[in-house]
Amino acid sequence: MPILTLVRHAKSSWKDTSLSDRDRPLNNRGKNSAPIMAERYLSRDLLPDLIISSPAQRALTTARIIAVGIGYDGDNIIQDDSLYFDGSMAMQLVMQNQREDCEHLMLVGHNPDMTNLLNDLAGYITDNIPTCGMATLYTETPWSNIETAHWRLLDYDYPKKSQQEPKLL
Repeated sequence: MPILTLVRHAKSSWKDTSLSDRDRPLNNRGKNSAPIMAERYLSRDLLPDLIISSPAQRALTTARIIAVGIGYDGDNIIQDDSLYFDGSMAMQLVMQNQREDCEHLMLVGHNPDMTNLLNDLAGYITDNIPTCGMATLYTETPWSNIETAHWRLLDYDYPKKSQQEPKLL
């Protein structure tokens, strides 16, 4: 059963206007929220077999912080340009090309692509995945046939979400 976790990068800094978009780092809020989200994710026993990230600094840093927090080897994070504003269809191709023994894939990228992909796969869920938001979905369909898959939302969490709200698990 393929499981997919979509992660929007944590809050980034706009302080240094001389930096290119790809080089923007996380701000302090982003650096603080990513380990918190990793801890909450880990508490749900949701561990990816593979993490693929946009090569943009803010996304890759988010992926690395989450990896450390869940015990995933950060050296095994794959960078893929398709996750840098190439659209939800490009991300679906990344998903479709996964080996069948990859049961749980985590993609770390940017809005609007992350929100669009979530809504494309599971029907309307939200207008906007907040920074460092994480949505986990599952399907019974193999990765190679995801274009016909029926995805179901398993979990949706973000830094400002109250921990008193019921979990979907």
